[in-house]
Amino acid sequence: MLDARGPDARALALLARIRLRLGRVEQARESALAAVALAPDLVRALLELALGERARGAREACAELLVRIRARQPQWLAPRCDLAAVLGELGRVDEARAEFDAVLGVDPDFVPAWRGLAALELALGQDWEAYSRAQGRVMALAPDDAPACDDYGVACRQAGEFTLAHAAFERALARQPGLLAARWALFQAPRHAVHADADEVAAFAAQWRAGLEHFEALDYERPEVAAQVHDALRRATPFHRDYIGLDTPELTRRYGALVERMAERLFRRAPAVGPPPRRTRVRVAFVSAHLREHTVTRLFGSLVRGLDPARFERCLVQLEANADSTTQALRAHAEHTLESALDARRAHTQLVALAPDVIVYLDLGMHPIAQILAARRLAPVQCVLWGHPVSTGFSTIDHFLSSAAMELPDAPSRYHERLHLLPGLGTCFSAPTEAPDPAFRMPYPERADRVHYLVAQNVAKQLPHHDAVWARIAAAVPGACFSFVGIRHRETRALLEQRLRLAFDRAGTGYDGRVHLFPYLRHAQFLALAANTDLNLDTIGWSGGNTTLEITAMDTPTLTLPGVAMRSRHSMAMLEAMGLPGLVAVDEDDYCRIAIELGRDPDRRTDLRAAIAARKAVLYDDRAVVEDFARFLETAHAQSAEVGAASR
Repeated sequence: MLDARGPDARALALLARIRLRLGRVEQARESALAAVALAPDLVRALLELALGERARGAREACAELLVRIRARQPQWLAPRCDLAAVLGELGRVDEARAEFDAVLGVDPDFVPAWRGLAALELALGQDWEAYSRAQGRVMALAPDDAPACDDYGVACRQAGEFTLAHAAFERALARQPGLLAARWALFQAPRHAVHADADEVAAFAAQWRAGLEHFEALDYERPEVAAQVHDALRRATPFHRDYIGLDTPELTRRYGALVERMAERLFRRAPAVGPPPRRTRVRVAFVSAHLREHTVTRLFGSLVRGLDPARFERCLVQLEANADSTTQALRAHAEHTLESALDARRAHTQLVALAPDVIVYLDLGMHPIAQILAARRLAPVQCVLWGHPVSTGFSTIDHFLSSAAMELPDAPSRYHERLHLLPGLGTCFSAPTEAPDPAFRMPYPERADRVHYLVAQNVAKQLPHHDAVWARIAAAVPGACFSFVGIRHRETRALLEQRLRLAFDRAGTGYDGRVHLFPYLRHAQFLALAANTDLNLDTIGWSGGNTTLEITAMDTPTLTLPGVAMRSRHSMAMLEAMGLPGLVAVDEDDYCRIAIELGRDPDRRTDLRAAIAARKAVLYDDRAVVEDFARFLETAHAQSAEVGAASR
């Protein structure tokens, strides 16, 4: 039986809950602490205190309080789900999964546990099938729940099941037409992981434009719209739009303005961003969801590591909780490390408190949380590297850091940001040190006239009109065999195979035994495949960057067809740096001619491998890029400080 103080403690706990929902975190904590002081065993007060600690980022304290609640009321499942979620945020993944499993052992149909398990797998970003299973269970338990359908759509899309994802988003909108998260995800993703044909590409372009117009027309001052902005924005970026060449200056500007408008509404009550204090070193925040073993970090990790700590204070802002050995190595070169675990509000608060002089986004257009942050002015100088080589359209991004070797003289007209050209390739990339896997075996039978062509680029870059190019080469080189890599998902493999079969049939050449779609290759296996390749065929319209650098390290030649946009000129810049312009085509006919001639001339291929072996060193470990990057940061910071001083 509670003593006379009990009702007061309950009232304080209720007040803490109200204050927390109003965003008054410190006041909520004061009320919860007072409630716990009056009634230490009142689990409701303990829960409000735990939620307050979580809101202020004190996750260890939150976990301890939730463990106390579990000990007192193990059948109260909702706080146990909160505990599992916090354990996941702390990186104690096995404990988090075990806690969710324990909850489901008590109640196999407890929807919050399935939701939490799905959120954990989403944050880890490693097992999309597990994520899809968990979200599928949520939807099965709550078939009329529009948010559950929406979440299932996200799960299916991440698992590569784009058809199921579209159906789930459409189901969510049929139940709740005003659900912005589902509509945002639906308009930004194609109906299939690979486009079936040119008509489907055109349909996606029309879908994207219509979706943009819909969101431009919304009134973000309406409470029911404003309340959904965060959930919508964190669903998708214009990643797929960019791969079909819809990244026009007009559309990128409109999209950038839209996201800025939505982000302004989202953060209207956020703490104000003030001028950074004067420091002896320039504080630089590197922001990305890919501060781990990833293409983006391979390209630009050297810029973090290479800055002089006597001149720069380096800060890492990691937008996903998926650290690995690469993350740890980067952290050894940083004075500050922040982690947001897919929470844009938390990342925003962290950056405001950090008060950097310069923010460097390693990539924009690949991850939604980075996109949300980039739409805000959080530092006097904000710039982006070419991890995703497309202009952002944001007025909040001051500089796009590109490559002098990849840009044409009229390049500034294609960017909304001020263009800064880093020397050479714009990356200080290190050649892979891992040895090719000696156990790797090619998927084709040995034959004297076999010629192995590799198409190593992401399937998003492989548009339907490319298929006829590969088939044309196959028809002219009887021993030609083709490998496509990274086709992880079964729907993607099936659609790409269907497309390629049709193109090869039209060209009058066989498909079976000549084309192999690799679902997944470990890095050492990929290097072995590259080393045993006769010619790497660069995708047309969006060139290889990291991939071409790794393939070139194996002395394998790459054939490329550059366009006017920087994203199509990566491989060209590498070939020209090595003095191999003969591998740079001028149009598709020329591309096919070179590929066919090289396929028929093994001696010329041998000469090319020797030339690459002798010249490839010019592509790697270019310290001039790091030095120019450091000068750029100091100059941009100094100029910004002068402008700030003049305005005051």
